[in-house]
Formats: sequence, structure tokens, C-alpha cells
Amino acid sequence: MTLLKRCLALLTLLIVGTALPAQAQTPVRLDEMSVALWPEYDRPGVLVIYSGTLAEDVPLPVTITFAIPASVGTPSATAGVDDLGSFRYRKYELRTQGDKLLVSYSLPYRRFQMEYYIDLLAGQGSDKEFTFTYQADYPVRDFRFEVQEPLGASGFQTEPAAGSVVTEAQLPLHRIPIGALEQGQSASVTVRYHREERRLSAEILGVPTPGPAEFEDAPRAGGGISTTTAIVLGGSLIAAGLALGLWMWTRSRAAAGPSRQARRYAERRTGGREAKGAPRRPAAAPQPKPSDVVGYCHQCGRPLKRDEVYCPNCGTRRKLP
Repeated sequence: MTLLKRCLALLTLLIVGTALPAQAQTPVRLDEMSVALWPEYDRPGVLVIYSGTLAEDVPLPVTITFAIPASVGTPSATAGVDDLGSFRYRKYELRTQGDKLLVSYSLPYRRFQMEYYIDLLAGQGSDKEFTFTYQADYPVRDFRFEVQEPLGASGFQTEPAAGSVVTEAQLPLHRIPIGALEQGQSASVTVRYHREERRLSAEILGVPTPGPAEFEDAPRAGGGISTTTAIVLGGSLIAAGLALGLWMWTRSRAAAGPSRQARRYAERRTGGREAKGAPRRPAAAPQPKPSDVVGYCHQCGRPLKRDEVYCPNCGTRRKLP
């Protein structure tokens, strides 16, 4: 029984450990990260894009959490990027902490991307200016800002100044290197430009509006379950099957009686004698010689001698003639 209890305890720990993989994860560190700011791209405000790569020694899967302004409401995308460069949207959870919104999601890939919109241009005319500050959620070895210049803008400036400017999808992208950031350390960029064009950049370029994200770790329509849930349920069923098999094996061993080794051990301890206190079968009373028989017990039928008043077999008083 002790062995059974130990095995069941180990199986319980296995199930709990499978169901709660993120309770004791390794601290997250980032090898590189960029915060991209796309003003007036497909909404009147600013599209903010966090993208980066986890450090190589961070085990996967891992839960990552980013703090964004609570006024944002909800992120527009939370994703991982697989080895082929494809975006894999991941289901997120939200928690409010003061004026911040904590966005958390599980990441089975080393690269990530999160997007949200923030209104930093409200009430401004043709002369635009905004400042964006990022406070590092995790230590990052190499951090940078990337600010996209909207179509029709003129006099575009950033402070700090861009280290390089490249063109992506017909739009200039100003890259501003910052360097290493410790967790909690802040970096800011100020953007100024003039733009009289009322249309958004995506509208001018004919970029289609993206559809709703389909989370790869959310239950599928028709009763499907996510991969993570399937792993947890599978592990639980295997553990339950092992526990049931062990219990049935223990019961069958108990029904079969002590093993040969157990009997030999008992014989060594008792010297081959019956154990003290064990029930014994009562010895049968000796039968009298035929010449001494003068009658029979009316209760059990045993032959009785002349001097036997009580039957020595069943204890019944003899009936005298």
C-alpha cells in the first residue's frame, strides 16, 4: 500500500506539473526588440508595433507580458513568428494595473509581435507632433525605434535623429538605435512633420483592411480543442490509466496471498512454527474402545463410556436410562 501511495503522489505531481507549466518559468530576456510607430497608416492615430526575439537560453513555451496604456482598450494583434516567418496569432489575457493594461500570452516561438493603436494626434492640424515613451518590460540587449513616414508628409524629423532611413512598402522608415535597456528603463522619441493629406497611407496605397485574427491556441469551431489543452488532457488520461493499472495489480497480488519470498521470510522469523496468536483448529476427542461403549450421545451420536456424563465431543449432558 505504501508503494501505491507513493506512485499516486508522483502521478499527481505529474498532472499538476503538466497542467501548470508556467508557474515557475525562467526570467524572460530579449536579444533584440524594436518599437515601430506608424502614424496615420490605416487609422487616424498611431499604430504601435512591438517585435523582437527572445534570448537563446529562455526555454519555450514562455508567457510574455507587456504593459500598455489602459486607454488603448485591447491590443489589435498578439502573435508569434515561426521559423518560416509566418505570423501565428496567440490568445491573450488582460489585467488592469493602475493606468496600465497588462497583456499576457503564451509564446511557443522565439520571435514575437504585438500591435495596438494609440491616439497621439487628436486635435492637431497639418503640423503634427507627438512623443512616445517605452518602458522596458524585460531586459533587452539591443533596442531601437522605427518610425514610418506617412505618405504626403514633409519636413519629417525625429528626436533623437535617425541613424538610417530605408524604404519598406513605398514608405520611408526612420531607424533610431537606442542600445541596451534594463528592465524598467525608459526610452523616448519625438516625431514632427507637416501633412495636409487627409487620406491614410494604407488608403492611398490600396492596402486591404486585415480580417479578424484567428488564434491558433483557441478552441476550433465544431468542438475542437487547442494543442495545449490536448497535451494536458492526454497527460492526465495517461496518468489516470497508470494509477488504475497499478491499483488493479496491487489488488490481484493481495488476493493471490503472500509471495514465496514473503513466506520464506515469515518462516525464518517463526522458525517454521505457526505464528503466535494465529487461530488453531480444535483437536477431535479420542474415540472409546467398543468394549467400553454403553450408549451414544443423543446430540452428535458419539459413542459414550460408562463414566462419561458429558459428551467429550459436543459437551451435551448424557441422558441417563
